[in-house]
Amino acid sequence: MKPKCCILGLTQTFAFLLPLVLAVQPARAGFQPLATGWEYQAPAGFTLNNVVDAPSIVFDVAGTFNNMSPVTITFRTTADKAQQFFWMGLAVVNGTGTDWTGFNLKLVDKYDPVDNSGDVHPVWAHFHPQASNGGNNTDYGPFNTLSATGFDPVANLTVSGGTVANGDAWFPTNIRLHDKATQYSAAGPMEFDLTLTPIPEPSTYLAGALLMLPVGLQGLRSLRNRKQTV
Repeated sequence: MKPKCCILGLTQTFAFLLPLVLAVQPARAGFQPLATGWEYQAPAGFTLNNVVDAPSIVFDVAGTFNNMSPVTITFRTTADKAQQFFWMGLAVVNGTGTDWTGFNLKLVDKYDPVDNSGDVHPVWAHFHPQASNGGNNTDYGPFNTLSATGFDPVANLTVSGGTVANGDAWFPTNIRLHDKATQYSAAGPMEFDLTLTPIPEPSTYLAGALLMLPVGLQGLRSLRNRKQTV
């Protein structure tokens, strides 16, 4: 009986919270043309600006984070290609109500799982954390600490060591992205998700835990009351 009570209490809690979680997920618009042979799909309120076509596709992701929910942008080919390089900048506003002390950038390839082969140019979509675009180096300022450094490919990158205050904008530049078709030299389709997630200052986690404390206490009271009536 005790496990059933616990499970029931958790189920009721998640059933209450799920609509709130879904309510803050940004809606996604339809696919938009990006450059020759490419298109993208972004949540409402986020656009790709200052786009330059071949040989590398250059663009800025612009938008406002109104909450801490991740933002996912999907890129896919409209014509088969062997590979594609990108230079990405961000022009994103912190409208979350709390300072950011870090940021996570993640790529998920639809066709090729991430492996650890050490190939500097793998087929899965990846970042080169530090690169140079015509002498202009990748710049994540004010963040100065990277979870991975150098040119070796990674699919997940976290930057920290700085602060983007609530209400301020963040303008990292020359972030290098790269994807290859599955067969390396042969042309084929490519598709990947870019997920952007702000990281709040640590005190925000404590505040969130304190907000959940009454829910936890209520669950304990309910469990105790059920024990007394069994």
